[in-house]
Amino acid sequence: MRTYNERLTNVHTDHVGKPVRWTWRERTYQGGPVLDHWITTTEWWRQEQAAGAEAGGIEHWLIEASSAHGTGQVELALDEASKVWRLVSVVD
Repeated sequence: MRTYNERLTNVHTDHVGKPVRWTWRERTYQGGPVLDHWITTTEWWRQEQAAGAEAGGIEHWLIEASSAHGTGQVELALDEASKVWRLVSVVD
């Protein structure tokens, strides 16, 4: 497994929030079958938050992905508070 934790752009999702297309390092990828899906909660007790702000979570998707260069398994994550998508890792 290779870890990247790099920001994605142009992320498109389906009706349940699964990423179906995104851009990473100037290449477009298509999302395929979901292999796993989970949510991790943020450690709210370790964060200094503005009054009234809610602790967020991170939604993870392990999916098959394809591009013009091949296919593979990737873990993508959406930070629910910032709405930023990241490519967390690529499974070898």
